[in-house]
Amino acid sequence: RPFKCNFVEPNLTPIDKFRPENFARMVEYGDIVHRIDDKRRVHFIDESKVSGKDVYFRKVRKDPRNGSHPSIPVPGNFRDSYSMFASTSAWPDASHAVEAIWIEDNGDSFSTMFFFSYLLSVGHFRRGDIAVLDRWSGHFQGEASILEDFLWDAPGPDGAPMNILLVLLPARCPELNPIELVFHIIKERMRWGPYSVGILESALRATYSIDTEIIYKTMIHCG
Repeated sequence: RPFKCNFVEPNLTPIDKFRPENFARMVEYGDIVHRIDDKRRVHFIDESKVSGKDVYFRKVRKDPRNGSHPSIPVPGNFRDSYSMFASTSAWPDASHAVEAIWIEDNGDSFSTMFFFSYLLSVGHFRRGDIAVLDRWSGHFQGEASILEDFLWDAPGPDGAPMNILLVLLPARCPELNPIELVFHIIKERMRWGPYSVGILESALRATYSIDTEIIYKTMIHCG
């Protein structure tokens, strides 16, 4: 009898995730999170690519009557792609649970600084909030090398410093970042939205449909 086996795609785990220095960062990060009394103050921020494959289903069902495959009507810009910068907010009275911008170029340190300036301008942060980022170089090198001081000293509506604390996640630990789950939810909702509106409008609708209850659930899931 021939051997039968179903192959599945394995999880790819970088070896450097288990270096001693990264374990120390995990312990340090866990200690910081444990000492935060009001978890609503924590904002998780990251960048993700959004493209046509995130909007349109690649598979369709064959018509059993004639064997034909239906086509999917798409707008002319269905091949466009964007870099999406997003930040979560667990404040119940926040204007949006997810605040985001989309740019056509790949994200870099200049885009990071622009996004944080945008977040401050729309009142996304409150004094004493905490911004959590991963260790992508675009978050703390180049133009973003001043980000920590920029967030701490940024003036609020009353002119006093906002005192926003910047915290970096341990390396290779996306499972600790709730924004990764939020990106997945956004892309799932994009797939189920109307195809005719295009990628950017679909992303806008999906992003601003996220509420604080979802943000709470993703934070609990990530510990």
